[in-house]
Amino acid sequence: MAEPILTLDKYNLLEVLGRGGMATVYKARMNGPMGFEKLAAVKLLHTELGAEKDIVGMFIDEARVGAHLSHPNVIGILDFGMIDNRYYLAMEYVDGCNLANLVKPGSGAAGKSMPVEAAVCAIVDVLDGLAYVHTARDPNGASLGIVHRDISPQNIMVGRDGRARIGDFGIATGDFRESFTHAGVVKGKVAYMSPEQAAGKSLDARSDIAATGLTLFALISGRIPFQGNDTMAILARAEQGLKAEALDEIKCPPALKEVILKATAPKMQDRYQKAAEFKAALEASTTGWDGLGRSLLQKMVAAATRPRKAGAGRSAKQTPLSTPIRKVRTRLTTRDSSTAPEPVTRMTLLAYRIGASVVVATMIVAVIMAMYPRG
Repeated sequence: MAEPILTLDKYNLLEVLGRGGMATVYKARMNGPMGFEKLAAVKLLHTELGAEKDIVGMFIDEARVGAHLSHPNVIGILDFGMIDNRYYLAMEYVDGCNLANLVKPGSGAAGKSMPVEAAVCAIVDVLDGLAYVHTARDPNGASLGIVHRDISPQNIMVGRDGRARIGDFGIATGDFRESFTHAGVVKGKVAYMSPEQAAGKSLDARSDIAATGLTLFALISGRIPFQGNDTMAILARAEQGLKAEALDEIKCPPALKEVILKATAPKMQDRYQKAAEFKAALEASTTGWDGLGRSLLQKMVAAATRPRKAGAGRSAKQTPLSTPIRKVRTRLTTRDSSTAPEPVTRMTLLAYRIGASVVVATMIVAVIMAMYPRG
């Protein structure tokens, strides 16, 4: 096994799996007595953020909710604590890659889609995980009320077994949280947001259902659901929901298109109300999703994680697992418009719309004046 790049207490950190504004994730070897070893993924909070109360609160809450979750389609939490005054979170290590590495959703022809059977297979796994997460309870039987808030290709890991697993509960909301998001603040990846999340409104499990439907759209189309270079403009599109025309050119069963449109309906009451309902409709819409789909996922993961020759692009150590949330005053540069650079307030979105309306009105007045000159 590889030599550690850093040894911290009982963890030998072997390589960097992902690095973001909040933490770095390492592939690690967990050491125990009498030669016991186990691979884990260790998320280590950046040293400079250790004094940031809000960031630390989010990190602790992620560990708190993870401690209550145990499901084959959810990445499990193994350990939590501090190492050399740095908070860490040890998670189940998934030997594979995230869905974004498999499909690389982009703009137009730049994206790479996934076979329908494989996409449906992955999303069925996700819905199994969400059905569990949305109904999870604490040891006293009280509902945790978990809403993931960040379902996207970047946060779904697929192992070599072809099984998809939900990860990164860093911005999940629910009754378990001690650090709450202020009303009207938008968090998450803007291109995969439900309309109510983009509008900064109250969320429930149906918001995750919409995000899962948008993720399925990205997998089978190879396109980011809501595209653009301006965060406010993308939020405005997300608030309107996925349009039926977006599915016109996609090659998939008509029944599957109907399932996606229902899952991503602009109004919450028009969507599937539970993950299990979405899953049942998805299974009925597509044949071969289980046997063929699982086999295709296994082959895709094997190809995506095959060691590259020296100098052939980015190495596996440089591939990020996901893009984390940053504080408002922190700037995040990214080439993927699926991620939000920062939380966006409802007032900021309103100001953007007012400004855009003023520009349009000015242009209309200028055209009218040009058509009817004075004198």
